[in-house]
Amino acid sequence: MPDKESPLAWMPADTADPRAIGLSREALRDAVDLILWGGALLLQSGADTALVERTVAGLAKGLGVDSIDVLVSPNGLVITTTEGEDFRTKLRRVPELGVDLAKMAAVVEVAPRVMTGEVSREALRARLAEIERAAHYPRWWVALAIGAACAAFSQLFQGGVRELACTLVGGALVMSLRQALHKRHVNPYLTVLSASLTTGLALTALATAVHGSVTVCVSATAVQLIPGVLFVHAGRDMIKGHIVTAVARAAKATTIVLVIAVGLAVSASITRALGAAVQ
Repeated sequence: MPDKESPLAWMPADTADPRAIGLSREALRDAVDLILWGGALLLQSGADTALVERTVAGLAKGLGVDSIDVLVSPNGLVITTTEGEDFRTKLRRVPELGVDLAKMAAVVEVAPRVMTGEVSREALRARLAEIERAAHYPRWWVALAIGAACAAFSQLFQGGVRELACTLVGGALVMSLRQALHKRHVNPYLTVLSASLTTGLALTALATAVHGSVTVCVSATAVQLIPGVLFVHAGRDMIKGHIVTAVARAAKATTIVLVIAVGLAVSASITRALGAAVQ
């Protein structure tokens, strides 16, 4: 999620809001809660550190806060706001990180409107609540879309009609499994391991049944498990000097890839053993 093209990209970090007025302690406390809420929504939706910092700074200026310091960690957000001689420091944990570009874009879109006064404090509260509870796409639709994406990858990998059909069905089934495990709050790494095992076993069976390429089917379906956004944002954070979040994201993404490799390796061993037993 690029911050350079963000509506807030023109705003220097040390620019003071000319509309800023003195805030009471209660108003400052409320502003801090709203700022943290917006930042947490960005962080849990997969935003990179620079985008979180810039958007949080924009919200703070729009809410009339004199100055703000932001610390983004892999699992939380800390801000210190100053208003005259009063300051407030608050931490908000973000235990579950994912990727939701729609929520990310919605928060980024509302921040400049807060700065210009178009969105009031109460309107911002209502908008953040609306963003937080925004409905997801139906699970069946997501599974079908992922299956179609895997089928497209099979064609990029020089597959034919058989491979396209296998990856369409297999990709949708694997995504349905991931959704079911996520709904039951299964550990993310166990979810990836289960999905990669299922990918190897199910796609090998499907490809063998239709005399398609096992390599193409398994590879095209496994692509959906790779944490691409994590890798991209880890690189962006590293380049911009956010070392802690960069290393944490890179470590998580690398661990997921290793888990995928283990799952596929185990499934390959199982299918070889079953093939030898059948012969």
